[in-house]
Amino acid sequence: MLYAFDPRRCAILLIGGGKTGQDRWYHEYVPLAERLYDEHLEVLKKEGFDNG
Repeated sequence: MLYAFDPRRCAILLIGGGKTGQDRWYHEYVPLAERLYDEHLEVLKKEGFDNG
């Protein structure tokens, strides 16, 4: 499971799933989670959230 807290201090679940037997799970899914988080931040920006 990969999650982050956005600038509003809300927890965002980015990726969920089993990683048993997958040696490269983090290598594969961390970049995807980063892209999803960036997209989330763009939505917040478009909705007028200004980090403060």
